[in-house]
Amino acid sequence: MSNIRRSFIALGLVLALIVTAVFGGNDQASAAGETDLGRAIAAQEANTVALMAIDGVIGTAVGQGSGGGHVVLALAERGGVSGIPGAVDGVVVRPYVTGKILA
Repeated sequence: MSNIRRSFIALGLVLALIVTAVFGGNDQASAAGETDLGRAIAAQEANTVALMAIDGVIGTAVGQGSGGGHVVLALAERGGVSGIPGAVDGVVVRPYVTGKILA
C-alpha cells in the first residue's frame, strides 16, 4: 500500500473520530440502514479503499444519520459525485461534501 493511500486512510480515521465527536453519541440505530457505532466503523474500514476509488471521493468517515444511528460518510471533493453506493455491508452511506482537503 502506498504512503499516500495510507495517509488518506489515516486521515479518514481521524475525520471519523472528529465527525463522530461532533455528530455522534447515540449507539442505538433509529432509521433503516443506520446502525451502532462499532458496526458503522467496521463497514467504513472494510470499504474505504473501494469508496475512495470513486472519482471525487477523497475520504471516508462515520457520522450520525438523521434517525440517530450511525452511517458511513463518503467525503466528496464536490457535489454531485456519482457512483457512491446507498449502503455498504448493510450500513447507509451518505455523501458529505468537504471540498478539497490538503494534508
